[in-house]
Amino acid sequence: MSREETLSVGASMEEHAEVAPELALTPENWVREFGEDGIVNTPIGEVKIGDHQYAKMMWKTRNGKLGMVKPTLENPDIIVEDISEAKDGDITERGSSYVFVKAFIKLDGSRYYYFTSVTIRKDGHEVVVSNQEKRRNVLANLLVNGKLAWKHADNVSVASDVANGLYSSQGNVSDPAIEGTDAPQTNYSESKDSKESHIYKKRIIKIAICQKMKFKMRLLRRAETAICQKTKLTVQKKLLNEAEYINLRLNDSFENRKDKTLSRKDWENTDEYIEIYNNVADEYPAYIANLGKSGELQNMFDKGTVSERIKIQNAIETAGYTVPDFIDRENVNKEARETREARRKEKMRETMNTSGIDPDTGKLKQPAAAEQTTKTVAENSNSVGYKSRERSDKGRTNVG
Repeated sequence: MSREETLSVGASMEEHAEVAPELALTPENWVREFGEDGIVNTPIGEVKIGDHQYAKMMWKTRNGKLGMVKPTLENPDIIVEDISEAKDGDITERGSSYVFVKAFIKLDGSRYYYFTSVTIRKDGHEVVVSNQEKRRNVLANLLVNGKLAWKHADNVSVASDVANGLYSSQGNVSDPAIEGTDAPQTNYSESKDSKESHIYKKRIIKIAICQKMKFKMRLLRRAETAICQKTKLTVQKKLLNEAEYINLRLNDSFENRKDKTLSRKDWENTDEYIEIYNNVADEYPAYIANLGKSGELQNMFDKGTVSERIKIQNAIETAGYTVPDFIDRENVNKEARETREARRKEKMRETMNTSGIDPDTGKLKQPAAAEQTTKTVAENSNSVGYKSRERSDKGRTNVG
C-alpha cells in the first residue's frame, strides 16, 4: 500500500471511529469480557487471549484500555499481516503476526485512539500476545510494509482492495483476505471442564502476581540502562514528564541509530524506531519508581514551587502510581504551618508596638519610654513644619 493510500485508510477509520469504552481493569471485568476460556470471535476466526495479557496490561499501566480490546478483535477496521520474528521465549508456527486495528474517539472528541491487538500462531491456535495503542504514523508504516489481510466493508476506500476481496460484504464477517494468506479459521472445542467464575478470577490474579516481579525487574533494568547512558545528568537534574522523558530518550537513540544516513523523519518510519518508542514508553513507570525509591522525588517536592509540585503529582499519576506511594506531605504541611505561625507572631508584635504594649512582656510601656516616644514624634513634626516654612519663604523670595 502506498503512503497516499494509508492516508485514505486512516481518514476512513477516523470517520467511523467509535467512542472509546471506559472499563476498569479488574478480574471481574476481564471475565465478563472474555469468559473463562478467553475465546473471542473475530472476522478471521476464533482467537484466544494469551494467559499473561491481564498481567501485561496491569503492569504496563494500560488500565484505561481494557474496554477497547474486545471491540478491536470482534469488529476491527482492518487486519494487517506483519512479517515479524518471534521474541525470546516465544515459539510461533507462522513467520508473521496479525495486527487487528480499530480507531476510537475520546468521549469529549479531543483525540483519537488507534488500538491494536496482535496475534500469533501457537500450539495450533491463534493467540493474542499484545494489546496496546499505536501512533498513526506507526500504523502507516505497518500498512506500507505489511499486507492488508482484511478490511471492514464500511471502510472500503481503495479500489485495489475491493478487487482482491479485501473486505466483508456483511460489514463484520469476512473471508480470508488475500490469496495465499493463511488467515486462521480456528474453532475451539468447548472447555473440557467448566470452571466457576470465582476460581478463574483467582487464577488471573495469581498469574498477575507471578508476573509482577518479572515485569518490574525488566522495567527497572531498562530504566537503569537509561540512567547509565549519557542522559544521566539531564534526567537527574529535574523531573521529566512522560513526553519529555520519551523525547529525551528518542533523541539519544537517534544519535545511536544503526543507519547513520537516515534523517530523523525517515528513521521514525523504521521498525527500529517503533520498537524503541514502545520500549521507552514502557520505561517511564520505572523511571518514576527509581526517583521515588531513592528519595529524589520527595526532595524535589519539598524544595519545589507550587507548579513544580503539581508537575510531580501529575508525573506520578501518569506512571500509574498514587502520590502517597512516594511523597510524604507532612514535611510540606509542617513547613507551611511554621510559616503561617511566624507571620502571625510578627503581625501581633507590630500591633502591640503600635498600641504602646511591650510585645515581649505584654505590659504597657514605661512612661519614660512613652514620653520619649511622644517627644520624638513632636520633634519630627516640628522638623517637618520648619522645613515646610523654609520652602515657603524661599518661594516668596524667588517671587519677589
